[in-house]
Amino acid sequence: MNVTVIARVAVRPIRTEFTILAILSAFVSTALALIAGRIEAVLVELDRCGGPTACQGPSQTLATLLTFVPLSRLAAFLLPLVGGLILGTSLVATDLDRRTAVFAWSITPSRSRWLLERVLVLGSGAVMFALPVAFAAFLLQRALGPEYDAALSIGGADNAGLLLVSQSILAFSIAGWVGSISGRSLSSALASVVVIAAVIGGLTIGFSAWRQAEAVPLDEVRAGALVVDFGVRDPDGRLLSVDDAMSQAARSGTPFDDRFTPVVLGLRESNYSLLVAGEAGIEAVTTAFFVGLTFIAVQYRRPQ
Repeated sequence: MNVTVIARVAVRPIRTEFTILAILSAFVSTALALIAGRIEAVLVELDRCGGPTACQGPSQTLATLLTFVPLSRLAAFLLPLVGGLILGTSLVATDLDRRTAVFAWSITPSRSRWLLERVLVLGSGAVMFALPVAFAAFLLQRALGPEYDAALSIGGADNAGLLLVSQSILAFSIAGWVGSISGRSLSSALASVVVIAAVIGGLTIGFSAWRQAEAVPLDEVRAGALVVDFGVRDPDGRLLSVDDAMSQAARSGTPFDDRFTPVVLGLRESNYSLLVAGEAGIEAVTTAFFVGLTFIAVQYRRPQ
């Protein structure tokens, strides 16, 4: 079957949602890119005039811009997931709910072929919505720099643009699997929200622990690095958390600043790139797992 025909048939039931997603993707990515460009310009201006204390105007502008970062990042995180959810629900559940699946299966060589065509078309749609947002999120992360990036992270989630794309595809595969079991669009969407939150939430917690385990003291925080946490060294050279150091200072009665040296913990540029690639790879494997479950469910589902 022609790809254009497949796309038209797959998208027609959700053309309104498809249009809204396209508009939201353009709006969010444009907003992120504009914020990133303005932050980058203000930071350059601050660097030229000697820092925040010497330039009150740019410093206030930067503070205002930074207040928009958490909300814009939340939108960038949620939009690819919502796109994956909507397109994944349409993968199988929409046809089962409208009772058009049996007819569709009857005019294709096999159910697997029918599902494969829809996975490729609708999955490409999920990537299409996520890519502009992911690129704009990358621009924002680069403009902020490692330290601002860490301070304005949402719930410990990694802000890398690549992960926004892989999470969108993962949400798509989960919604497709849930829909192939439920067969009802609304109930599938609601159940998918729970499963997506559990899976991606679990992966985020695991990835955060991975970053913490890989973090090392950074003598110099360069562009492209990832700041994971902040710690201190005691006079004996031991690395401590800030809370532990404050407790020790309180017990000994020694001023905190006199006893401990601040340390930035994180990943160097090359290590961070490898870690993001590893995280995206794990999400890709998880995506393949749920797609495989969807193929099995469709293959053995009784016609309605």
